[in-house]
Amino acid sequence: MREIKFRAWAKTINKYWYGNSDPAVIQGLLFSNSDYIIEQYTGLKDRNGVEIYEGDIVIIGECDIDGIWLDSTKHKVEYQGADGYPAFEIDPHPGHEMNGLAYPIQSGEQEIQVIGNIHENQELLEESK
Repeated sequence: MREIKFRAWAKTINKYWYGNSDPAVIQGLLFSNSDYIIEQYTGLKDRNGVEIYEGDIVIIGECDIDGIWLDSTKHKVEYQGADGYPAFEIDPHPGHEMNGLAYPIQSGEQEIQVIGNIHENQELLEESK
């Protein structure tokens, strides 16, 4: 079963709040204060064991023995859930049938690594255009 966790980006101070992950507390922030952007944990971890949240920027591809990325692309993790069922996807989508975020982890054909997030590292996405 996937662990349900959230983080909140505090717009006024440009920092993440990882405090109490109780959804009721996070919802309280969301509905009572527009100074926060709530992001949910995907339930997945990258190749280094780092938790992947919506809003993260990830690199997906192949690495050599020394950890140098040989063939890779950058993606933004997005929430795609519906009807109370959380689902996460990446943008741009790599074009295969399976969920773009889960594919590299489940297939073992590629690696995935969190390299930043859309609030602190927007330039990472701009570099790949």
